[in-house]
Amino acid sequence: MERVVEILQNLGLKKKECDVFLSSLKLGQQPASVIARTLRLNRVTAYVILNRLARKGLIRSYTKKGVQFFSALSPQELVDYADRKSVEWKNTSDKISSLLPELLRIAPMSANLPKMRFYEGVEGVKEVYADTLKNTSEILGFLTVEYIPKELKKYFIDYYTPKRKKKKIPCRLILVDCEKSRRYHKLDKQNLRKTYLLQKNCLPFEVEISIYGEDRVALISFTETDLSAVIIQSLAIHNTLKSLYLFCEAMAKK
Repeated sequence: MERVVEILQNLGLKKKECDVFLSSLKLGQQPASVIARTLRLNRVTAYVILNRLARKGLIRSYTKKGVQFFSALSPQELVDYADRKSVEWKNTSDKISSLLPELLRIAPMSANLPKMRFYEGVEGVKEVYADTLKNTSEILGFLTVEYIPKELKKYFIDYYTPKRKKKKIPCRLILVDCEKSRRYHKLDKQNLRKTYLLQKNCLPFEVEISIYGEDRVALISFTETDLSAVIIQSLAIHNTLKSLYLFCEAMAKK
């Protein structure tokens, strides 16, 4: 019986509507009072539900000697009903698809909302870095070499950097000036990148930022209690952070 109720709910019926329909199917032609008594429902409630099902085409009703009787569709008629609904939904789907350009013009804001994906842990952060290599456009970023955990350093050396070089994806990075950053800077040429150093008081950031593709930004946190990341797909956010990067790069060049 649970499977029957589940299928009826797939047709758009609520739980009480399923109960009333199945009771009507079992009892045959009956007034609302009999169906209500069988289900221990208020008679008015049963009457309302029966009429709602009648409007949906699942219940037939007729009046005899001033009393309204109800009867459910037969099992075979229910199959035909489902077939008709399937065709109706397919037609509706086709119509909506044809109207999609017009609908998008009506609701431009929803189409432009940022899309975000969240990641946690070492493997999650690796997925974010992998996303930056899905096209060959230059990567701009704010790098936090002093915070990168040990478990990710091997990934960068053995996998990420070699793959980026193989795909000939250049990158330009801004780092906080420190001993680790200077060592990193010395390896620029062999790793297809340019790095620029800024004093920490100029830009005291702790979260790594990658600006890549046509409209993507990745933010990665390497703090001891938080190894997580988010990819934001938004042209406005991408362009804003790209402008910030270019400003900071100009400062570093001076």
